[in-house]
Amino acid sequence: MYICKLCINLILVIMQKNKNIVITIIVLIILIISYCNGKDSSSVNSLYTINTTTYVATSKDNFEIMSKALMRNDTRLLNDLMSNGYVFLRYAGEEVYLVKASFTYSIINIKGSSEKFWVINEYITKK
Repeated sequence: MYICKLCINLILVIMQKNKNIVITIIVLIILIISYCNGKDSSSVNSLYTINTTTYVATSKDNFEIMSKALMRNDTRLLNDLMSNGYVFLRYAGEEVYLVKASFTYSIINIKGSSEKFWVINEYITKK
């Protein structure tokens, strides 16, 4: 609760000092929210391709663990995730359907499968 009051007070101070900053912040927030909503609704269930061989995860939690392992270049953890069936390699050129997109990841179905996978957005391209 204290943090919320502090944030509100900070915003009020900024508003009093410089309205241009406030307008810029509002515009950025709107852009971020619209981007976080993912690709436009016509893209959902559209056909995409995996543009480079990459890892995909079987859940959001596994995606977060996989992402941390990739950032740290922790091949041992990635191998453990793969051995346990939480992460898989998908290959460039594979066709997938977009189920849902967010700011950093998308949920996809591999063409011919109903299983959902979480993938980093930059590794899929609309066909």
